[in-house]
Amino acid sequence: NTPFKIMRRAIIALALFALVCVSCAHAATEVLKTETFRVGPFAINAGGSTSPSTPLTRPAVGKRIAIRTWGAWDMIDVETGLSVPRPEVYLHHSFFYNNAGQFITGTSNERDSWGPEGLNFPYRLILDAHHEVSGSIMFVNLSKIKPANFYLQYN
Repeated sequence: NTPFKIMRRAIIALALFALVCVSCAHAATEVLKTETFRVGPFAINAGGSTSPSTPLTRPAVGKRIAIRTWGAWDMIDVETGLSVPRPEVYLHHSFFYNNAGQFITGTSNERDSWGPEGLNFPYRLILDAHHEVSGSIMFVNLSKIKPANFYLQYN
């Protein structure tokens, strides 16, 4: 081992140690922000269904962001502000993509969220500043007598 090789190994080891320290410090100081959005309202006649193409309001419009979780979906009654029971309105599916064609998130009665859920640092879903999010939803009103009027809410 020449002094040059020993010095080179020491520099590489120091650089790797510094990289790990910076990563750990970043993970410890990451600030997470939760926002709640609604899309709709959706009005469905008794026994009816709807399949609208729907844009979603995305967090931090015009900014590049890293998303840890996109979910906590709920249907909220327009009049009462309460959750609509899933047996009353069936959420068949929702699929949302960015304008680059990348799948972003979704939900259904069978699965609460298909989007990122609690990704551990440093893994995140990246939305670039120019990305918009939109997709399709299919709701079915299972009541034969009562119309449904609700928002789809998400965090």
